[in-house]
Amino acid sequence: MNFEAARIKMVDNQIRTTDVTSHSVLTAFLSVPREEFVPAKMKELAYIDTDIELVGGAAPRHLMEPSPLAKLLQLARISKSDKVLEIGSGTGYASALLSLIAGSVVALESDEKLFAAATETLARLGYGNVAVTSGPLTNGYAAEAPYDVIFINGAVEAIPAPLFEQLRDGGRLIAVEGFGNASRAKLYMRESGRTSERSDFNTSVKPLPWLPSRAAVYFLRCHLLRHLSMRVLRPILQCCQSATYHVFLFEIPPSNAVYGCRKFESGVQSGKKR
Repeated sequence: MNFEAARIKMVDNQIRTTDVTSHSVLTAFLSVPREEFVPAKMKELAYIDTDIELVGGAAPRHLMEPSPLAKLLQLARISKSDKVLEIGSGTGYASALLSLIAGSVVALESDEKLFAAATETLARLGYGNVAVTSGPLTNGYAAEAPYDVIFINGAVEAIPAPLFEQLRDGGRLIAVEGFGNASRAKLYMRESGRTSERSDFNTSVKPLPWLPSRAAVYFLRCHLLRHLSMRVLRPILQCCQSATYHVFLFEIPPSNAVYGCRKFESGVQSGKKR
């Protein structure tokens, strides 16, 4: 298969036609071999206009479809002097694109297999201004902060507070908020310690696992159990990562207790707490 021809066709038919006009973004997509960042069995499908699954299971990860990825990178207005933090680098495709647009890139990945794949592929292809690091996505990477741009590589319901704290004054954070066809691309800007936001375009991209929901609730129905204990609570806490938990007891009816574990960015929600 002629991958170079497929790459040109992808840019002409999928990216230019969706209002992407940034020269640096278009040049990056023409330069980076997308086929190197997909599973071997998917190489010949690397340039189709859809998301490509990288890992399956309970928390699947995907390589983002070219068009929304290009539009998000254009929205970030990245320059060669910018330092970029990418949240959820996957196999490193967006990291490679960012490396050609920005001055330096920190690519954060929580999945060990994807981390290893991104590290090997980016080094082999010579993207020397990308540093791939492993850790919880919700924490960002404070060691290299502040950043001019933070790019979240997947859809989320809410932005973890530590990411805003790692933006430089004048910095931008790019994310897709919401899931399915109701999601929106958003640009957050930090100025004088304050963060403003602007909603830009509708899109639909695959979710990025383990970033917090604004009100993600995990319920455990416990028949005739009336008191919280760590034996009951521990499995609930272990089903999520890197979140702040508030625990409530809702009695409906008295013979049944529903134990809820909610994770929120900040604040304690109203309710009867035991």
